[in-house]
Amino acid sequence: MAYMNQEKKAKIAAALKKVVPAGWKYSLRVRHHSTLIMTVTAAPVDFSNKVDWFEGKLRK
Repeated sequence: MAYMNQEKKAKIAAALKKVVPAGWKYSLRVRHHSTLIMTVTAAPVDFSNKVDWFEGKLRK
């Protein structure tokens, strides 16, 4: 089983800062010590038309 803690999250956050484009706002959180969640709060891209909200899946 995967284990995620704050130290691993900090390493991933540092790597993300190098590759996430400027102008993007996001947050990272650890859920149940096994899942890392990235929430994008602001970006110059509109993702809302890419998700089928009923199915919860990305559209092609």
